[in-house]
Amino acid sequence: MVDMMSCMERVANTPIPRSYSIHLKQTVTLYLFALPFTLVQELGWGMIPLVTVVAFTLMGIEGIADEIEMPFGLDNFDLPLGAFAFGFWG
Repeated sequence: MVDMMSCMERVANTPIPRSYSIHLKQTVTLYLFALPFTLVQELGWGMIPLVTVVAFTLMGIEGIADEIEMPFGLDNFDLPLGAFAFGFWG
């Protein structure tokens, strides 16, 4: 049990560097800006709904990744460690 706690402490104390998050946001944004220009010849006006769905999906995945980057703490979407350790919800 102590070994597992040590592993979780290592995860909790090693966050993803902020530069990775910024680079991910910039890459996704650049891709989404270039996507309409690559699809307009083939799809015409039909590329608008497609690019909208792709943008919603990729930005959602990026937002989820940003939220679960640090799973420990007291935010609304953090892991309920009290329930796991002590058997109560709170």
